[in-house]
Amino acid sequence: MPATQGTLVLADISGYTAYMAGVEHEHSLEIIGELIETIANSFDGRLHIDQLEGDALCATTERTDPEILAWLNDTFGRFHERLRDIRELSTCPCRACASAGDLGLKFIVHRGEFSRQQIGHAVQLYGTDVNRNTIMFEDDYVEKLVRAATVATPQITVRGRVTHDVYAAWQIEATLNGTPLALDPVGNFVARVPLRTGA
Repeated sequence: MPATQGTLVLADISGYTAYMAGVEHEHSLEIIGELIETIANSFDGRLHIDQLEGDALCATTERTDPEILAWLNDTFGRFHERLRDIRELSTCPCRACASAGDLGLKFIVHRGEFSRQQIGHAVQLYGTDVNRNTIMFEDDYVEKLVRAATVATPQITVRGRVTHDVYAAWQIEATLNGTPLALDPVGNFVARVPLRTGA
């Protein structure tokens, strides 16, 4: 299948590993399922969902314009509205329901080249930029930093919260592209990042 130029998006439920390790399976499965479905419904008609990996969706589009970030901002809002509804409407005292508010959503967005490869009944994304997006996703500081972004060409404003499973926000020194981030007492940050032509 020929390669396509476009945008790759990884949407990941942050806090998933710690959440799943400490809560009841049945209710956590329902909650995670509802949140994944909320992300998928928000992407519908805008981004093509290519893969689902537990708590993460990998999606693509041939578009590369700033409206993609507006879509992700909308998805971020819908996700947190659904999470709020789950917290407020639940009367269940189990740990899965009580700690659902500890979950969050982060995105990794990368413009590049990808193709789809049919393997049995499944379709896999293939390409160097797909691998790069996955590596970026696994990079510890990126995983802890990115929550949402809004575009203001020729820069983007990255807003988020630094979190860690062990350390408090005031114990973390975080950087973005090698520049130290100014964190407030709970780990929130705002950073301006210049966009590079052809990046």
